[in-house]
Amino acid sequence: MSGFVSFVGSGPGDPELLTVKAVNRISKA
Repeated sequence: MSGFVSFVGSGPGDPELLTVKAVNRISKA
């Protein structure tokens, strides 16, 4: 962990609806 928590709104849960920043943060988690 790098010391912060990101809350990502994913709508109905479809990964295609995530923002690019959200996808990057999830992939680095």
